Amino acid sequence: MLIVKYYAFMNRKKWRWVWILPLFYLVGPFHLNGYQGSNSLCNDFSPILGAGTFVSKLNSVDTNLVPLSRELAAYYKFTNLAARAIYDNQFEKASVMYDTAFMHKANPFFEDLKNYILLNAKCGLSQKNEVPMHQLMINKQVDTAQLFIQLPKRIFSKENLATINKLVKAQKKSKREETMFHKSLRDMFRIDQEIRDYDGISQKDYETRKAIYARRDSVDQENFSRFEKLYDQYGFPGEETIGVFYDNDHQWGEVVYILLRHFVQLGNEETSDRVLRIIRNAFYAGELHPSIYATLMELIGNHPVAPRPGFNFMKTTMNLVLGEIYRPFVFYTDSLMQEVNTNRISIGLDSFHITQKQVVCQYLGSKDLEGKKFIKMVQYAQIDELPAGLVKMSCDEANIDYHSYKINTTKIMDKCRCEEKVY
Repeated sequence: MLIVKYYAFMNRKKWRWVWILPLFYLVGPFHLNGYQGSNSLCNDFSPILGAGTFVSKLNSVDTNLVPLSRELAAYYKFTNLAARAIYDNQFEKASVMYDTAFMHKANPFFEDLKNYILLNAKCGLSQKNEVPMHQLMINKQVDTAQLFIQLPKRIFSKENLATINKLVKAQKKSKREETMFHKSLRDMFRIDQEIRDYDGISQKDYETRKAIYARRDSVDQENFSRFEKLYDQYGFPGEETIGVFYDNDHQWGEVVYILLRHFVQLGNEETSDRVLRIIRNAFYAGELHPSIYATLMELIGNHPVAPRPGFNFMKTTMNLVLGEIYRPFVFYTDSLMQEVNTNRISIGLDSFHITQKQVVCQYLGSKDLEGKKFIKMVQYAQIDELPAGLVKMSCDEANIDYHSYKINTTKIMDKCRCEEKVY
């Protein structure tokens, strides 16, 4: 069974999430040796771990999964139903689904509140936007500059704009100053990025890279110790604790995700246990989005040094090969998909194939609509670009045609009609 393992890489000049494939997890006749990512990326992957072939069975159902609370389970159920309604362009129905979802979570995630406001504006239901605007500006401390970047001023009614003006005054009175928690996280992230400046280092210079990776791991371990102390003192750095925006272009959630991802990749079993404690506690408290949780848990489950069984959610629902869209390259069986969907639903994600259609729609829609903004269905969607040669070699050795994994995007796009989602 062909399993793909993913690592995150950071662009030093302008940090962002980049996904690339350093290796496959393989069973049976598959053999891929020593593939490493593009030199143009800051390769956050140890050559010692990356060289050679890894053999792994597909992770099964996680028998250690703790059931979500009824309230959180209901919240995710109705946000998933809202996403389905958006896919079908039933915007008023989607708004109603969010109405119900928000009854089950006092502090909805920023992205859900944003979607809700967009839907209401699109349906002529702007009167419903009073409460979510209060949640964004007061509870999550989103200022008007960020508000109008995320939600164009033109979508708001006169009454909404009047409310925003009132909230600006209230926000000034309740404005939270940046705390030591914020400053410490900023410092940790600065160190995290500086140690990943690999420019000018040759991939062939094994000894130098080995020393740099060792130093990087040491910094990550030190950063984790600091992070853990901050967590014990302040709690998890979620939206209600530190706000939404790290700077004008990025959210705190991205920063926290990247730090956690690097902690997970350390591969030290004791550290993994401690990271796992933080991730799980945050998730079950409703502070960590299930999409981010699933990605981190898959990294923990499939780590080559200290793998853990049962953390398979197939978070990546589509792959890009030479710009074409493919299903993940695994051997599909009914039992596999039943196990995957059991895991996904248990943490609040929608089923694999439904999410896959939504992600395809979002990806192609963003290209076809040439920069126009439209309402999204899947938050923190993960799309992976795979090298064609590596995919072809693997499929040839397995005696399968990799083109058989190509997704019928025409059918999906005809159904979702992304142009109707534009705002």
